[in-house]
Amino acid sequence: MRRIVLIVSLLFVFPISFAEAAPQILGLFATGPTPTQLHCKDGVCSARFSAFCLQQQRDAPLSGQAYVPADGTELRLIVTDRGGYQRMVPADGVTIRSASHYTSVSISIAEDTVRALGGETVALVIPARATLLPEPLSTDPNPQTVAEIEQAVGQHRRIGENMVERGGKLSEAAQAAMAMINRLRGNPAPLPKAAQTSVAKRILDQTPLSQPAQDMMANRVQLCENLNQSAWFKGGMSTCLQSYHDSFVSTLNVDFWNALGTGS
Repeated sequence: MRRIVLIVSLLFVFPISFAEAAPQILGLFATGPTPTQLHCKDGVCSARFSAFCLQQQRDAPLSGQAYVPADGTELRLIVTDRGGYQRMVPADGVTIRSASHYTSVSISIAEDTVRALGGETVALVIPARATLLPEPLSTDPNPQTVAEIEQAVGQHRRIGENMVERGGKLSEAAQAAMAMINRLRGNPAPLPKAAQTSVAKRILDQTPLSQPAQDMMANRVQLCENLNQSAWFKGGMSTCLQSYHDSFVSTLNVDFWNALGTGS
């Protein structure tokens, strides 16, 4: 019941609209020292990435909203060939779409493109303070202005890096949950329920987390395992973990906007 109340409350903070005006500019969590592997399936290599909104006054994006990197955001691919040789190339040809409104995006590239680059596997590097702009449309009745973009990419992005991406146990937990989500979603075939739990717990064991974040995620994995065992629940472990991930990021985002409102 508390989760339902939280979601309803967040809709007032981050309104979702069917208007055609440009939605929020997003901050994209950096990958840090370890690039995120894109899992290839059905001709597409993709993964999800944590994000947060930088414009409280704009509507939240609908799932599937197209985004492009802002000027200064250089996404890179790590392409690995069959012999294990790696090289870094610009992430040209990637598609970026909102996966869960403002809290995550899906970034994908055609598998044929990866193979043309000589890649057997591919991973994505997201730099610090990466920012995504909604893909502009000629029919947009209220496009992003230069002033809005400068504020979002500049002051708001700098503050968001500290308050959201480095927001303590909630940020750590969100990133651990996303690692689990990507591994579960990237499996070539659906996993049995017990195997889904094993994957989540293995990633939790392998992820360096503070004790509060470790305890939080252990609790959430257990709750998702219990829910996943219910005959009526069809979403699987990744769907359950996504709901917790989104809640973590949304809470951090509210704190971020509250701080901006006080001039912090």
